Amino acid sequence: LATTVLASTRRALPADDPHTVIDAISDVVAALAAELGESASAIAGVGVSVSGDVDSITGIVRESNIMGWADVPLGDLLQERLPWPVTLENDVHALTIGEHWFGVGLGTASFAIVTIGRGIGSGLHLNGEVVSGAFGVAGEIGHLPLADPALVCPCGRRGCVEAAASTGAIEAAVSGALGRPVAIDEAVALAHAGDADADAAFREAARLIGTAIATLVNLTGPEVVIIGGEGVSDFDLFEKTLHDAFEAHAFGAAARCRILTRPHTFEDWARGASAAAIQSLVR
Repeated sequence: LATTVLASTRRALPADDPHTVIDAISDVVAALAAELGESASAIAGVGVSVSGDVDSITGIVRESNIMGWADVPLGDLLQERLPWPVTLENDVHALTIGEHWFGVGLGTASFAIVTIGRGIGSGLHLNGEVVSGAFGVAGEIGHLPLADPALVCPCGRRGCVEAAASTGAIEAAVSGALGRPVAIDEAVALAHAGDADADAAFREAARLIGTAIATLVNLTGPEVVIIGGEGVSDFDLFEKTLHDAFEAHAFGAAARCRILTRPHTFEDWARGASAAAIQSLVR
């Protein structure tokens, strides 16, 4: 119940369709239960997290751009395959629940998590509670309309922060400037080497994320914002511009909010999902 990792395994996803994902999850759960042996009798639930607009009450993934899903009843489909209660949650909300119960939230009344990578996600913990909102969507700074309206976000809307600041957006910007395909690892190397186009793409992403964080802080007033996700490994390319943008837009005492970085592994995301399952059991 403290989300200590007892066993761990991974499976590659050959495809992103729901049935392939469900097969992979079922395989992982079976492998972990087998590894636990007799201790598997103590399993009380299974936590699953997925990016996007997730209705944790009905177990429906209403929209996930990364997975390419819309209105997928993932919770029910998994419940048909697994012998334990399934808790489905948005990935960043689950990560926030994990931090609330077992991480920075232990000594912090209000904090936010912002994740940088394939998407720009965020989770809120205010006055001792993780914020889900009336419809399960809250704090989605990746979809604040702060970017160039000419940019189309993977969600289909225009001008989202994610349309210019996600990994894919940075790859597209550098590729367009250089006239050839550029993957994120090369974009990072080019920026570190002083390439003007790569540097400009990262600086624009950092400016937008910093402005979005300032907006979040102005609205909700957390003590700390934790920046995580796979993009944190290259945070040196974001740091100065992001902080400058935050300080330019944070209002009054809200500017006292601390911004920290914390790398998150895939096991951290899984621990967040398990924390969401523990929370549902307790409630």
